[in-house]
Amino acid sequence: MRSSRARTLTAAFVTGIVAVVAMAGPAFAANRERGLRNKQYSPADLSTGVPGSSSEAWLRNTSLMEVFTIEDKGTYDRQPQVKFQNGWGYCLDSRGNHSSQSAWWVACNSGDYQLWQIFTNSNGTKTYKNKGAWTNQSRNLCLSTTGVNRAVIMQFCQLTTGPQQWTEIAP
Repeated sequence: MRSSRARTLTAAFVTGIVAVVAMAGPAFAANRERGLRNKQYSPADLSTGVPGSSSEAWLRNTSLMEVFTIEDKGTYDRQPQVKFQNGWGYCLDSRGNHSSQSAWWVACNSGDYQLWQIFTNSNGTKTYKNKGAWTNQSRNLCLSTTGVNRAVIMQFCQLTTGPQQWTEIAP
């Protein structure tokens, strides 16, 4: 009798763990279609410069919101990382730039300059740190902006500043 009760309790405990693990699920979906809205200059969204060509990234008015494929690329240093691709096959790339230089949309490749670590802020926004700037140049550079209709730039990471805080917007 005691053995049967122990097996029943063990089975219930293991089932409970499996249920909790199954409910937790992944933090980010593999691929998602989203726009990116900047907190400081809201309502304003990330945009490509010249559609269909390699060009600087810009912050545009929400009426012009573009939708990007945000592709999950696993984790680096325990942070999820993603790649942003626009509808013309170009990916957001820091191009190895220094602070205050533009982020660009260039042909997608497998380089670290197109990978962005996600840091979730206490207000629910996300800050995107460029992996290549860190791994290749030891620079903590994050996606930032200086205002609407202005270039999207790389800045030294400061997770609490509005220009570096972004929200994914469903189309």
